[in-house]
Amino acid sequence: MQTGLFTCVIPGVYQFSFLCTSFTGAGSVDLWRNKQLVLHGLKEYQGGHRLSSGDTVLRLEKGDKVWLEASDGTSGLSTKSFFSGHLLFAA
Repeated sequence: MQTGLFTCVIPGVYQFSFLCTSFTGAGSVDLWRNKQLVLHGLKEYQGGHRLSSGDTVLRLEKGDKVWLEASDGTSGLSTKSFFSGHLLFAA
């Protein structure tokens, strides 16, 4: 995945994790599935940076889309940010 948008090809149960570091904004980064908010990122302030993180397990059908969105003015994500997901089992 190089676009930041995951499109499910194999129906099943997936785990998604993220940790995003930003330099500006007071908001968070949230996980979305098919235009529905799934998870608000946990917000922390550490070492002059704002961190937003989360982890969840989702059952996805073929064609479902999962992505992250910054909220409340969060911008300037660092290269130390990550968004990861993997299939736990097909269903």
